[in-house]
Amino acid sequence: MTDTGGADNFDANEWGKEVAIRVIQLVSALPKTEAGMLIGGELIRCAPLIGAHMERARHAHPVVAMLEEFEKVLQALDQTRYWLQILIESGTSTSADSLELLNEVKQKGALLTSRVQSAWSQPWPS
Repeated sequence: MTDTGGADNFDANEWGKEVAIRVIQLVSALPKTEAGMLIGGELIRCAPLIGAHMERARHAHPVVAMLEEFEKVLQALDQTRYWLQILIESGTSTSADSLELLNEVKQKGALLTSRVQSAWSQPWPS
């Protein structure tokens, strides 16, 4: 796993891509049960959107368009967190990787939420 570091050196774009890769690996190891396939499908749907919207935000102009993309990042983070919680709490996955990824999504999600809220509160030229 790549070191995502603390708040001072957090590369959100790289981390978003890493989450998608880790989710793909996690889902590949899930049991081929109905629950495993359902939860895995939802994770495959929402987790890659974190990095995809990060990438779009990086190239967005004006600032409001960038912030709107970051709102989509936060939505994808919330959905990914939700499905990881369901995965763990249902007992579908008991791996340490699942719990580690959930904790990381919560931590980085809180950091990104704070950054986006702070950016929205800035006075922007009309």
